[in-house]
Amino acid sequence: MHIAGKNGREYILLGWPTSQFCVKILEVLQENGYIRGYKKINYLGKIRTMVLLKTNTSRAWGVLQFVRVSKPGDRHFVPAEYLWNAPATPDGEFLISTSQGIMLGAEARQKGLGGELLAIIFLHVRNVRNFN
Repeated sequence: MHIAGKNGREYILLGWPTSQFCVKILEVLQENGYIRGYKKINYLGKIRTMVLLKTNTSRAWGVLQFVRVSKPGDRHFVPAEYLWNAPATPDGEFLISTSQGIMLGAEARQKGLGGELLAIIFLHVRNVRNFN
């Protein structure tokens, strides 16, 4: 997603079958304004997911950077106490998998929940030249 936004693309096509887990992450990203949306399409006879990246009429693109933290065999769990003490950074937001579902760190802090730290999300807005 990071490179696609830098290159001024309006969407990316996920090259793997999308699981329910990926769809939940995309829903959280859409609800919180990190992406415009997503849709499933038929690409070369296979169902793939198209992620619509953020843009506006002035051609300012949001470059979404998704830094994965937890991986199979290397899980990172964050207790609720740590989320309360974590400094609020304007650059990034935690993506947490809790017992009540996948949510951003701010929502988990409000509910007093801890969970698995899936990723840190960054959204940088930059202007792209229009070469048309």
